[in-house]
Amino acid sequence: MPARLQTRTERFKGILLRREFQIGQKIPSERELAIRHNVSRATIGRVISELVAEGVVERKWGKGCYYLGRRDMTVLVLLQLRLMTQAANPTSWFVYLDTLKGILAAARDGVNVNLCESTAEVLKFAGKPRHGVICLGGADMVAGLPPDMPCVLVNHHPESPYPTVVCDVRNGVLLGTRHLLESGRRRVAYIGGPLEHLSQKLRYEGYGAALAEAGQTLDSRLTVTCLYGDAEGEAAGQRLLDSGVRPDAIMCADDLRAVGVFRALTARGLRVPADVALLGFDDIPEAATFEVPLSTLHYPRVEMGERAVQILARAMNGELHEPVRDVLPMTLVLRDSG
Repeated sequence: MPARLQTRTERFKGILLRREFQIGQKIPSERELAIRHNVSRATIGRVISELVAEGVVERKWGKGCYYLGRRDMTVLVLLQLRLMTQAANPTSWFVYLDTLKGILAAARDGVNVNLCESTAEVLKFAGKPRHGVICLGGADMVAGLPPDMPCVLVNHHPESPYPTVVCDVRNGVLLGTRHLLESGRRRVAYIGGPLEHLSQKLRYEGYGAALAEAGQTLDSRLTVTCLYGDAEGEAAGQRLLDSGVRPDAIMCADDLRAVGVFRALTARGLRVPADVALLGFDDIPEAATFEVPLSTLHYPRVEMGERAVQILARAMNGELHEPVRDVLPMTLVLRDSG
């Protein structure tokens, strides 16, 4: 190929790869690219063919071309496996497993994945090109990383210097509480975790915001705090029913607490949802098959894993000039409980 033509091809290849395509995203047609960038379709064809040969782009006949990312990209998933099975949080396994599913779904598009249980394991890869970290634990787990090592945190880390992927838990609870109020319930109670935990604080704020929307004020008798678990939820439900103000709906900060609250309600002869509507949060696998299928808020765990890989790829490509905070919405899943 003549040097002039080769230079033009390389220049356009750089332009194409700087467009911040997400992994798996369809690339515009050759005709559209030629018009947009004022180059010949022959040049576009050469660039696409080279990128296909390099494994950066996949050509699907009859469907178009899709961006895969560089195949020499390696994601180091930082996760202490004990977090998936610790007794204090028996549903942790599916939270982390679903996020890993999302990461691996993106990995099928040309990303290698290694699981690391400690910062020390990650540091073995320090200095290697196109290696980055996705942390599924606390921000303290990445405190010892080199400053030039790309990293994305999954969950609430408001003070982190790294890009983060989070779920809009505040708006999720607001959405759920609003649904209960709009369905005709007037005394909506809330059962959640200790407010010193940011995620729990945000959920409680969402509950308060929904009440304010409806012209109601917070009633301390309708708010109960407890530790995580179904037994803790059952005890909290009993305390709520002993408060002297019987709710006609209960918004729970997670599904496992909601399961315990359900037991407390039925033990008092109250029917769900005829007497008391019940709404959970998380959409755990058991929610759909519960004795009374549980209405809940779906936590986009798989999507968070996929998005983390996409952001990490952008960081590795030098496309992020400041940390981004990607907030994914929750969706209301209506079943039989409320």
